[in-house]
Amino acid sequence: MKFIPFSEIKHLLPNNCWYKQDIPELPVLYCEGHQYWDAPLDLDEVVNEEHPSEIIPFILVNGNLTVPQIYNEHVDGSTGLVVLGNLKTNNIVVGGQEIYVKGDLDVAEVFWGEHDHGNLVVEGTIRSRLFINTDYGVDDYRFSMRENIEVDFVLNHDLERDVADPTVLFHLIKPEYLYTREDLDDTIYSWQDWLKTADILRALAQNQSILLDTPNPAYADEAYPYAFPNKDITLDNVMKLAGGTIFNQNHIPDKEEINIEYTEGPMYKRISFFNGDPYSTTVYFQYEDLYAMLVTIEKKKSILPFSKDYTVQTFYKYPSEQGSTWQPMVNTSIAESLTIEWQKLLREYSDMIGIYNKKQKIVTAINFNEIMKRPIVQRLGKRYYESEDSTVFYCGQQWQFRLEDKAAGHAPRITIHNYLGKGADGENQYEYFHYELEQDPDPKSKPYVQIYYQREKGPEADVYLLEVCTRRNMLKAINYFIYLQKYIERVWIKEEVILTEEEIKLREAIDKGNNYLRGILGQR
Repeated sequence: MKFIPFSEIKHLLPNNCWYKQDIPELPVLYCEGHQYWDAPLDLDEVVNEEHPSEIIPFILVNGNLTVPQIYNEHVDGSTGLVVLGNLKTNNIVVGGQEIYVKGDLDVAEVFWGEHDHGNLVVEGTIRSRLFINTDYGVDDYRFSMRENIEVDFVLNHDLERDVADPTVLFHLIKPEYLYTREDLDDTIYSWQDWLKTADILRALAQNQSILLDTPNPAYADEAYPYAFPNKDITLDNVMKLAGGTIFNQNHIPDKEEINIEYTEGPMYKRISFFNGDPYSTTVYFQYEDLYAMLVTIEKKKSILPFSKDYTVQTFYKYPSEQGSTWQPMVNTSIAESLTIEWQKLLREYSDMIGIYNKKQKIVTAINFNEIMKRPIVQRLGKRYYESEDSTVFYCGQQWQFRLEDKAAGHAPRITIHNYLGKGADGENQYEYFHYELEQDPDPKSKPYVQIYYQREKGPEADVYLLEVCTRRNMLKAINYFIYLQKYIERVWIKEEVILTEEEIKLREAIDKGNNYLRGILGQR
């Protein structure tokens, strides 16, 4: 770590970095290689002894940077940060500079960019539990399209119309870092008005957390045990992919074909088998349109008619070539790719088992029914198909409840709408998780919760069974269920807490009277 002239490091800066275009007279703090700093980084306090009263232009890290906290107070101008690798930290509260990350930005808790004198550029993925933008420079279109954005809650400056309802802030951030409505006057212009900036900066300087303990729906929330004895393409490992119940085998008739499909980057993967017959398992890989690979089980040729001696065979072909057929995987350049992808698949399948077991413990019929029995749920559930007054809005999500109606064929349902930002036309984008209580035809079977996923809005939208192979979406479904379970009693504060029993009865009487009057007027 040393101060050096800008001219000596300018060639290292990416072309889309603010500082590439500058010619600062002051030196730059340069750090070679991966950096692991124990103390929080105050960008206002980066001082060069030769220029003690001047703001150093920026810090350049030629590698990854891990640091507990990053913050600064003077948002009109402060030292910038350029990381040519990945940046990992607990919180970032900044303004008055550019934060440039060539790789991924991993913020465990809060990113808050304040004032229009700052800018955030991240070439890789942005991860954070809460992302607050109050006029800081960010790529709004990227956030609206969720391009490499893995953020649980976004409070962007384009949502300023909602600043009078700080629900997200109050249920994510510790109360000692927030102003109450009584502390503020009637004019609230920004999310910043609710935040006790000085107290937050003081907490970061002391390396303290500012968030409450809330669920984190990010992928890979824990390390799951490896489920295979080795990483090889063996008969036992292939057959294991069809075993167990993680693909709903216990709710699907025997001999029915099961296809589990998912993608990881450009690689498409499909596990296929007939339920109850692990010898029928095949695994298909395809890398874009360039090449495909197949792992299958074949019966060995034998003079004994009832021989059960099987072996694993591997093949490849080129899908883009007309008439291409499967060829044995022998001494080809694709064999190495198959080895790598197979090992990834076994790791992914092990994660699927761990996530499935987590789902079985949490998203249960008992927990589902406990939620559905709550008075607020019963009240809202009666209005499920009405356009108004049937939804709970809470922390960037919407919750709906449908009561069971056997005559109409409606199973009890919980629906969670998760806000994803704005689309290209400015409309709000959501994803939907539907939790339904189901039971197999066998009268002795026990009810269970099935989860469905919907990406588009409207009754004509496609709804899919949420498979555990989606991993991230299944984890989100599990953690959103936990969140709902934890906070369902808290959300209906207006009716359940603030209003007395007499006030609630009065409101119900007024509603009944209004309905009566509407009925009379409608008959005239």
